[in-house]
Amino acid sequence: AYVQAAKTRCPAAFATYVGTPYQDSSLEVGWVLPSPEQRGRGVQQIGCLAFEPDGKLTGTVRGSGR
Repeated sequence: AYVQAAKTRCPAAFATYVGTPYQDSSLEVGWVLPSPEQRGRGVQQIGCLAFEPDGKLTGTVRGSGR
């Protein structure tokens, strides 16, 4: 359920944050899901992230349109 939610919500959040749709971006979208232990404590948050595929991203991409 968490992976499906991330696959649905993170690309939309990416477009809002970066300023360009994920499909048109040179960046990748990813997510961090709560661990089983966290879920057991009621944590249900999914963290969305944007990253450079070659690992060289050094600053924010907010509003960059990348």
